[in-house]
Amino acid sequence: MTWPWPSEVPARVFSGEALGDDHANILRIVSGEAYEGNEAAIEEGAAIRAYAKQLLPALVVHVLCAKLSALLDTPRAAARG
Repeated sequence: MTWPWPSEVPARVFSGEALGDDHANILRIVSGEAYEGNEAAIEEGAAIRAYAKQLLPALVVHVLCAKLSALLDTPRAAARG
């Protein structure tokens, strides 16, 4: 299954200072034909320059806040069933 590019949300992201050859191969597969000629832009969009130890808790907090925000935006009548 390929992921359209450009897209609002990247298909894959990798944490670290730089992407390796195996990262580029994954991006080539998930991007399909869009990868050719757009390699630099796709790889730049897939790199998060942070280490996993710090990134994972930040992602968990972000997802929890997004879910809480969506819950608070839900009308109370719909929540009652």
